[in-house]
Amino acid sequence: EDDMHVFFGCVAARECWSVAGLSQLLQNATYQHGTVADKVFRMCRNEDSATIGRVASLFWCIWHNRNDKIWNDNIQSPEPSWKHDVKHDVRRME
Repeated sequence: EDDMHVFFGCVAARECWSVAGLSQLLQNATYQHGTVADKVFRMCRNEDSATIGRVASLFWCIWHNRNDKIWNDNIQSPEPSWKHDVKHDVRRME
């Protein structure tokens, strides 16, 4: 398992992108090649700040849920987790 698989390749990650309303970025030809960092930097150059904020929250959510599964054997479905994590992040920023 590598970072490309964790954030873009696995079924759970792809479901998260879809639930977050960001799956169109996965199909964008601009983001098909390179490392995870390459893809993220390209997104930062091409997408608006609101989208990038959602991508950043999505990365955190995917990473958090992955660790929760590995360390606590706790598996969450993407939709409730995404909604909870984003609401939590927004409250923290206020």
